[in-house]
Amino acid sequence: MFLAGAFFACTTIFGLAAVHYLGPQALRVGNPGGNLTLPLLAQYLGGGKDTVGGQLMLGFVSAVAVATILAVVAGLTLATSAAVANDLYVNLIKKGKVESAGKSSSRD
Repeated sequence: MFLAGAFFACTTIFGLAAVHYLGPQALRVGNPGGNLTLPLLAQYLGGGKDTVGGQLMLGFVSAVAVATILAVVAGLTLATSAAVANDLYVNLIKKGKVESAGKSSSRD
């Protein structure tokens, strides 16, 4: 709960900082929805639009965003495949009669 609260507090702080440094009009020009607020703020804090530092900061923020998207998609794919495999195994192969892993078999 604290991590989620800290995340939302940071998004608010980043948004307010972007409006303070860049101005509301500059944020609306590229994207009216405001989805480019953090990349534009990083570019500004790195030195500006046509500077090496600004481009490096923009690239870093973009790389983090892409890595986050890939991690979420990988996690969802793994969870989905595990659920489908479990359903197929339990319902089709074992016909709903599966013993728990903790029980020992009677073949001893």
